Amino acid sequence: MGTVNRDEDGNLCAKWSGTQDRTCKNYAGSGMPKPWCYVNGNKKACAVDKCERDCGDPTSGQWGRFQAKGTGMCWDIEGGGSSARDTGANLQMNRCELPHSEGTDHVFRMDEDGYIINKNSDLCVNLWGDRDTD
Repeated sequence: MGTVNRDEDGNLCAKWSGTQDRTCKNYAGSGMPKPWCYVNGNKKACAVDKCERDCGDPTSGQWGRFQAKGTGMCWDIEGGGSSARDTGANLQMNRCELPHSEGTDHVFRMDEDGYIINKNSDLCVNLWGDRDTD
């Protein structure tokens, strides 16, 4: 079962009748081409990534995204453009790029030593926020 609970415009899904569940569903016969939910009484398509590359589990050494279960937001390198990535800027949570572009800074993997590496910059995540090439 998925954890996405927002439509493509970022609006929070309504709770399903009789539950506390807000996650998007993909019921057969719904007439929707992808998972959906109700927002203000209307069926809305959800922000579900049709992942085509870098879709793996980053904790297993594959390129992928670290996504928060509660918010659906992804790790992101703070700031914009390559200059932020090149200087080893801090991490922040941001809306996941769906689907993500080739140059996204949302893609990471964990290497065999447990270091988390950003695909775009090839730098390790440093929780102090300092640039570190080790």
